[in-house]
Amino acid sequence: MVLVAQAGEDFTNPPGRDLLASSEHTFADLARAIDRAFARWDISHLHEFQLADGTRIASADEDETD
Repeated sequence: MVLVAQAGEDFTNPPGRDLLASSEHTFADLARAIDRAFARWDISHLHEFQLADGTRIASADEDETD
């Protein structure tokens, strides 16, 4: 996982984290793990994931949990 931008600002040297997930985890679980890994628990924002095949998965609502 690489955090490439925050608050509209791109990072020159983006921080990264290694996370483990199983097929039993939801994308909401992954989003929460990412927020914790980057100490981003105090903000509410939308999440978008891009898979290796180019498929994009995004949260429909910032209050949505799954």
